[in-house]
Amino acid sequence: MCTFIQFIEFSTGARLIVLAAVEEDGIVEELIYVDKVLKSAVTDDYHDNVNKDAFLDWFRRLIAYQNAKGEKYIIVMDNASYHTARLAPKKSERKATLYNWLQRFEGNPGMNFVLKPINQMLKYELEGILDRVIAMPEMQSEVYTIDNIARSAGHEILRLPPYNW
Repeated sequence: MCTFIQFIEFSTGARLIVLAAVEEDGIVEELIYVDKVLKSAVTDDYHDNVNKDAFLDWFRRLIAYQNAKGEKYIIVMDNASYHTARLAPKKSERKATLYNWLQRFEGNPGMNFVLKPINQMLKYELEGILDRVIAMPEMQSEVYTIDNIARSAGHEILRLPPYNW
């Protein structure tokens, strides 16, 4: 099975965004999603026109379809913004947010960090720990929403390097 996103532009400037899944027998009808973007909302970079929530809804339908077939998949994903909705905090977030998220993983196997009490830690120390933790391949399902959805259903996400298509 492969999935695709197609962008169809009209001479009026409007655009259709189509998400679909394709199997050997053709397009899976129940996994077709079409969204018309009006001329006034069309941008040069289509990433601005894809709705993250709509993509997540479609992705959940894709996972349910795959699960109903009883098969496990490796899903190849690029790094478009709507594919990378984060569960993990960004470094720019408040110190307490970083600390609280990291506390969930302190002491887990493979986690090689110890948190001091929050008032004894500098924000840059937490940022460094966060960078190391989210770079770990086994942590990807804790970093991105899509990876979490796929992993909880027994599938795996393989992310392409940035700008690799």
